[in-house]
Amino acid sequence: MYDYAANGQIAKVTDKNLDRVTVSEFDVANRPCQITTLENGSHLYNARLTYDKFSQPKSFQERVSGSFDLTILAPGGRICLQHLGYFSITSIYNGIFFLFAITTIGGAHE
Repeated sequence: MYDYAANGQIAKVTDKNLDRVTVSEFDVANRPCQITTLENGSHLYNARLTYDKFSQPKSFQERVSGSFDLTILAPGGRICLQHLGYFSITSIYNGIFFLFAITTIGGAHE
């Protein structure tokens, strides 16, 4: 089943066979800013996009339930990937190459 927003775009998709609901959100400038998927009422997936004052993408965040979090900041910014709360990989691009830092979260894991 599809539900439409005032701007005529799909705002909500309900799949009763998979028991999933996907909701799309737009900001006041009619730009996509967030999509969320729930399965059996629990968080399954979320993606968020933010913009700067010039309407250029500023950051992208993605979260997959029980798997990883990904954050990408504006070009030349920081990229961070966190996997299952065990470790975090952060990279910074300085215009020539990427610098990486791997951090263990909460001690060593096997």
